[in-house]
Amino acid sequence: MTAGPAGRRIGQLALGVLAAGLIVTGALTATALSLYDRNESRLLDLRVRELGLVLGSAVPSIQTPLASAAALAEATNGNPQRLRLLLAPEVGPGRQFASISLWPLGGSHPVPIAVFGAAPLLASDPALASAFFARVQHARILSVTGLLRSGRELRLGYGFGTPNVKRGYALYAETVLPASRRSRLSANSAFADLNYVLYLGRTQTPTALLLTNLPRLPVTGRRASVRIPFGDSDFTLVVTAHGSLGGTFFEWLPWMIAAVGVVLAFAAALLTDRLVRRRQRAEQLAQTLERIAAENRQLYAEQRTIADTLQHALLPEALPAVGALETGARYVPRR
Repeated sequence: MTAGPAGRRIGQLALGVLAAGLIVTGALTATALSLYDRNESRLLDLRVRELGLVLGSAVPSIQTPLASAAALAEATNGNPQRLRLLLAPEVGPGRQFASISLWPLGGSHPVPIAVFGAAPLLASDPALASAFFARVQHARILSVTGLLRSGRELRLGYGFGTPNVKRGYALYAETVLPASRRSRLSANSAFADLNYVLYLGRTQTPTALLLTNLPRLPVTGRRASVRIPFGDSDFTLVVTAHGSLGGTFFEWLPWMIAAVGVVLAFAAALLTDRLVRRRQRAEQLAQTLERIAAENRQLYAEQRTIADTLQHALLPEALPAVGALETGARYVPRR
């Protein structure tokens, strides 16, 4: 009748050890996951800032040739031949700009007076061109248009005018963007382990999308973003990582802790159960030995009582009187 409660006590103790082991394992796993997540977020923030610096360095490469050409146009009164010699390495198929054009400032209806490369898409929208060059005339930095579309062709435009000149010139350039807006980082790039989405301006909307290497949007999972000043506008860069930035070991470390912890918890529970069962068997053996000893003591007492009775039975009931002597009898067993 004691086996059932004892068995239940053993099971409860082992389950208690197992539960404690699993709780400790869960706490360690959660801590490791939290540390891994914070480290990955910190590394991703560092990488997006690095990539933002790389993109930010593109501003001088765009602004410098346009500023030089604007200064030359002012000095030569907009001489197209001089400008062509300066801008020839910058414009054309496979080069930095698809189109560069010279525009006069100060007019209500600006039109290009010289075009190098393809025709500018901005010229097809007079209202947009008028508003854009009104902005260029008062800007001291590179001015950036919105996205320009003609059929399937998509371009981004930049303008730079001669500062502090009431009726000067502005150089306007356009860069062709992929119609699908998909552009992958090269495999040997330092940022090949990142996915990116680049927006024009501060809003992350499909209409502001410039380039991405993701097959579909929106971005999911862990991500980081940075705003990059670009002329009088901004780029918003959003990145995610292909895999673990800290390394595969740290990615799997929480799950290794969980697996080892579960194994150790079950092993500790089984060992506890085994030790308790051994202790139970030792206690049962001690109880058995005590019971046998008690039975032996009882048998010995019974045998002694029987021996005393037999000894008394062999003695005479009364001894004969021998004068003045006092007599007594005793049973002595034969050796």
